[in-house]
Amino acid sequence: MIKFQPLFNENNKNMKVEWLTKGMALLIFSFVLNGCSVKPAINQKYQGMYKSYLGAGEVELFGTFQYMVSTDTNGIFIYRRFFPDPIQIIEETRYKDDKLLKKDGLSTNWYDNGHKWSEGLYLNESRIGKWSFYHWQGGNLEATGEFLNEKKIGLWEIYDEQERLMKIEKHDTILNNWTVESYDTLGNFKEEYSYKNGELVIIDDTIIQTHNSHNYLFEEHMPFLSSCKHLLGIERDNCSKQTLFKFLMDNLKYPKEAIQNNVEGTTYTEFVVDISGNITNVNVISGVSKEIKAETLRLFSLIPKWEPAIQHNRKVAVQYSLPIKFKLTN
Repeated sequence: MIKFQPLFNENNKNMKVEWLTKGMALLIFSFVLNGCSVKPAINQKYQGMYKSYLGAGEVELFGTFQYMVSTDTNGIFIYRRFFPDPIQIIEETRYKDDKLLKKDGLSTNWYDNGHKWSEGLYLNESRIGKWSFYHWQGGNLEATGEFLNEKKIGLWEIYDEQERLMKIEKHDTILNNWTVESYDTLGNFKEEYSYKNGELVIIDDTIIQTHNSHNYLFEEHMPFLSSCKHLLGIERDNCSKQTLFKFLMDNLKYPKEAIQNNVEGTTYTEFVVDISGNITNVNVISGVSKEIKAETLRLFSLIPKWEPAIQHNRKVAVQYSLPIKFKLTN
């Protein structure tokens, strides 16, 4: 049976690729799209824009169109980031220093729809102790477990959108190895597989499954762009990533309003490559601002068709989550 990288990846906030039938994989895109040659100065007219979010004893140090920095009575610096219009808080993180380099204490993130995204503690800039992650739709628990110095340790539980247990990851506390137990929607055990040094190797997009002492040959591959059809395996995947990167770079139009307000950030978009290779079910779950969100949707409307994924010799739909980083250059 096909086995890929786990669906949930805590280091990359829902950067995932999911077979909509069975099995899963990870595909990470991170595009820095530079759209301006001059970075506007911070406009002080936004001072106080988010003062209603200040806690007791907090003092605002400065604010912009996107965020506010304050300090509390214990000398902790609190960074709050917002989707500006309509206002929705999307991050609240505590720091030891006024340069906001040393995360320390509770950190919470939210989706644009107001549902919590993640929550946990930092100590000396590293995640530690119990962390929880949540689904965009419905806000139910997606994954929970413990970190030690940015590494998963012990048992991690992964849930579907109805909060039914789907997987249990068992992480080695020293090596980058883990095992995964998967379950069906009724809670029945399905399978167990292992990762060594963080990877499960698949050769030439082909899986051999043994069943009742017989070998069966299956073709398996993720979606890819037609221009990369002449390649195989990792080379074809890399070609598709690079081609998509160039397409986004060539077609991006950094919104004028975002430039004027010095708006930067990373959008996260969920979408499906269906069995015909079409891009469908596009949802921007974190859009930075309404102008950048609109530009992200415009870009997705232009992305060309893909060759659909194949699993067990048949076409299947695949769900992706794609981050695109919008950054103004100096």
